Amino acid sequence: SDPALRLPPGIPTIGTIGHAMGNCKPCFFIHTRVGCQYGPSCLFCHGGHPKRKQERPQKFQREEYKRVVEEMFHSYVARGLSLTDADADLQQSEQFVNADHVSVRHVRKLLRSFYRAAGLEALEEDTLGPADEELDQLAG
Repeated sequence: SDPALRLPPGIPTIGTIGHAMGNCKPCFFIHTRVGCQYGPSCLFCHGGHPKRKQERPQKFQREEYKRVVEEMFHSYVARGLSLTDADADLQQSEQFVNADHVSVRHVRKLLRSFYRAAGLEALEEDTLGPADEELDQLAG
């Protein structure tokens, strides 16, 4: 603890100062086994934040999706489809047309990663339609 650092009562760190106004970023170390090593000088918030849980399909589903999307990717490349066209086709495919938003987001991310790894996504990054946050809002 830094003796020169004086914080208002109820404010455990520098980063917590904007918590009441929602102008803070949570400290990811506060809830670990070791805890935050910066104490009051931590630039991140030690206030109450809900834990963020990354939504993603279960492991067996992810492995299956990866296999299916990789096959589809090879087909798309062989047909000369751009990432944008492949993404549209993927979303309309029989396997994913009725899938939940978490699965759809995951398979779209997989497709982008295959195109990126092959160096084929160059100028199309902004043309894929709604961002993931927008997809979450549409689904939720």
